[in-house]
Amino acid sequence: MISLTPFADFETAKRWNHSAQYEAARHVRAGAAELNMMVVEGLSSRAFAHRRDVKNRPAV
Repeated sequence: MISLTPFADFETAKRWNHSAQYEAARHVRAGAAELNMMVVEGLSSRAFAHRRDVKNRPAV
């Protein structure tokens, strides 16, 4: 599975990766799935225009 999660910038992605919210998710996922995470800069916000949840996603 591939999952794309948009962030405003690299620093915001780093804060999310080290946040308490993601820490909780990390523990739930542990042992259940493999994960390779990467940050890709330069994608247009139009790439996510079809996703309604992006507009309502809380900032970290």
